[in-house]
Amino acid sequence: LTGGARDLPERQRTLRGAIEWSHDLLDDAKRSLFARLSVFMGGCTLEAAEAVCGTDLDVLDGLASLVDESLLRRTETTDGELRFGMLETIREFAAERLAESGQEEDLRRRHAEWVMAFAEEAEPEIVGENQALWLDRTEREHDNIRAALRWAIDHGEGEIALRTGASLWRFWQQRGHLREGRQWLEEILAMPAASDRTAQRGKALGAAGSLTYWMNDYEATERHYREAVDVYRDVGDHAGMAEALYNMAFVPALKGDIAEARSIFAQSLAEARAAGDQVLIAHALEWEAYADLLEGHYETVVPRLQEAVAMTRRLGRQFELADMLSALSQAYAVTGDLPSARAVLAESMELFKEADNPTGLSMNLYGFAAIAVKAGRFERAARLVAAHEATREEIGGGAPPELMNVMGVPADAAREALPPERFQQAWAEGRAMGLEKAVAYALEENGADARGR
Repeated sequence: LTGGARDLPERQRTLRGAIEWSHDLLDDAKRSLFARLSVFMGGCTLEAAEAVCGTDLDVLDGLASLVDESLLRRTETTDGELRFGMLETIREFAAERLAESGQEEDLRRRHAEWVMAFAEEAEPEIVGENQALWLDRTEREHDNIRAALRWAIDHGEGEIALRTGASLWRFWQQRGHLREGRQWLEEILAMPAASDRTAQRGKALGAAGSLTYWMNDYEATERHYREAVDVYRDVGDHAGMAEALYNMAFVPALKGDIAEARSIFAQSLAEARAAGDQVLIAHALEWEAYADLLEGHYETVVPRLQEAVAMTRRLGRQFELADMLSALSQAYAVTGDLPSARAVLAESMELFKEADNPTGLSMNLYGFAAIAVKAGRFERAARLVAAHEATREEIGGGAPPELMNVMGVPADAAREALPPERFQQAWAEGRAMGLEKAVAYALEENGADARGR
């Protein structure tokens, strides 16, 4: 459509003519709405259309008319959300009209501001009790998020870019968009307009460090986390400092320096208590227990993790609950309580499954493999580790192996216990499973599987 009607093949000229014919039937207000809606990529809700396009228009009536004229499509999602969208050829035609109107820059700013507000609203929800619903909603807005971030970066809108990107890292992490999220955040942090040492920059640095952590790029993780600590110290933000120190403590933990990790976690806990942040207090309690686990002080691990799990359950933080249950499973397993290890890991798996979180599901496949090794079920362990590795490759990362090998390396144990041909066959079967089948296999505890398969 961008080459002009005369240069188009006959089929496309005919299509353009049909769009123009429908467009010409509209009154001025509906033509204006039609043009404005072109800023949305991947469609929008009624509320979004009203926020971005509706300051001087009757959006509801206009949407109905555009649907009647077949210039707009109305769909309903599985959770009952109404969305409106255009075929791409129609959206391109509408974008031409918007460019001609002189309103494009204003509309794109309003669109980016709406995306920022949506991201900040979604941020607590995508780890809370309704996380599956909000992760799905955020996924549906992903194209709008991409468009808004691209506009903000290209136009030097540092605040919009920082606030939007920092709010979305858990979405990118949970839904397996690790590479894309990292790319956005590092591009945002490199903006001259985002370089001031503000709490917003500190939050974005923490987000970038967390994504590189899940991608196991620890050099980048340490760089981002250290700067975040410095920024929050400069601005005197207790809550931000608590989270930055909590994040920073993972750096020495990954290097095996548990004493240094404990020292930083203690600082994080003090800042969290000063800020009254119950979520971060629960995180710090979890990591006190996990440090005991890494150091082999097993007698204290289970009760401490049970306390952290109970606190997180009360707070309704579904992502953290699933993560802590995974840690509690490791604690049960190393103390020899395999039934409890399986039970809490299965609950964690169900939470990650409900959220459609491949990163968490992959982590728990590895946990089930470690339990299988403890139970002497080596072919099962090989299949589960292979499925875990295949998922890691697909999404570009996963939980750090350094923190998952408390019970040893399951693949090595299976390789040593099995004849080479049996190990290779089990490994190939695991890689071919796909994530959905691998999760079902991990949760399976009867029939042939219970006999040692």
